[in-house]
Amino acid sequence: MSFALAAGSPTGSIDREIEGVLHDMRGYLTIIRGQCHGVVRDGRASGATIERLRIIDAEVDRITHAIERTRDLLVDANRGPRHVELVDLDNLTASAIDRIDGAAQARQVSINTARAAHGATIVGHRTDLERVLDNLLLNAIVATDKCGVVDVGITQVGEELHLTVGNDVASGEQDTSGWGIGLQIVREIVARNGGRMISRGTGDRASVVLAFAAGRPA
Repeated sequence: MSFALAAGSPTGSIDREIEGVLHDMRGYLTIIRGQCHGVVRDGRASGATIERLRIIDAEVDRITHAIERTRDLLVDANRGPRHVELVDLDNLTASAIDRIDGAAQARQVSINTARAAHGATIVGHRTDLERVLDNLLLNAIVATDKCGVVDVGITQVGEELHLTVGNDVASGEQDTSGWGIGLQIVREIVARNGGRMISRGTGDRASVVLAFAAGRPA
């Protein structure tokens, strides 16, 4: 079963501004990476300095991938009318966790899951929802200290299904506002799929809730 879903992308001028920001960020990161590699290559830096530069290089790589994920979200947000279907949130979540398992293991982050008690079917565009969930999970993993915990749960609240991604806040992180442009695009895509997004921060914990109407459309 499929249905028509109206487009709800940001305006063209905002899109161009976001594209410009992402382009500039990629440029700055390329310069930083080049400088790090140059210092390592000339052989005059101490072992401690080289190790620190390698850590910086790894962080540059992480941020670069985050920028690319953000751009992917922007592309999705700008597509035209969509065809949607019935999507099982439990299965969607399990598949997303499988896809990002490598990232979680690399940071030694545990992922705890809580499935819906009585099924969790919504109407939406599957690829949109996969992109959104992958983005939220990866951001939560990156924002969590090594050996921290990310919680993923699905609950029914009245006539809505709430999918919550929560994480321990890493040292130096404040809340989900640090996720920046990507989180705003997630909000756009969720809204286009008939849902809403709520972000919360409580000092040492942060969470994002995606709320969708449960069951089949009228």
